[in-house]
Amino acid sequence: MVALPCSVLAWQRAKASQRVRVGFSHQATLSKKHINMSEALIDLVLARLNRIDENVERIGDVKNRLSSIEAGQASIIQHLGHLAAADAQQQLTADRVLDRLSRLEQRLDLRDA
Repeated sequence: MVALPCSVLAWQRAKASQRVRVGFSHQATLSKKHINMSEALIDLVLARLNRIDENVERIGDVKNRLSSIEAGQASIIQHLGHLAAADAQQQLTADRVLDRLSRLEQRLDLRDA
C-alpha cells in the first residue's frame, strides 16, 4: 500500500480549515461546498491509487508464483530427459544380452528350427 506523503496530508488539512482563493482577475472565492467537492475528488483519486497499488502487488505475487511453477516444470522436464536416457541405456544393454544369448545358442546348437 502506498503511504501518503506528509505534504499531501498537510494540504488536505489546510484546505479543510480555510477557503481557497483562485487566481482570476476578480479573485473569486470558492465556497465551502466547492472545497468539500475538491477534497472528495482528491480522496477518491487517492483511494483509486491505493487500489491500483494493491493490484500491482497482487500481479507481482502472481508473477512470482508463475516463476516457481516454471522452475518446477523445467525440473520435471530435466528428470524426464534423464529417465529417457536411462531407458535407452537399458534397452541397449538388453539388446546386447540378447545378442550374446543368440551367439551362445548358436555355439551350443540350442536353437529351435
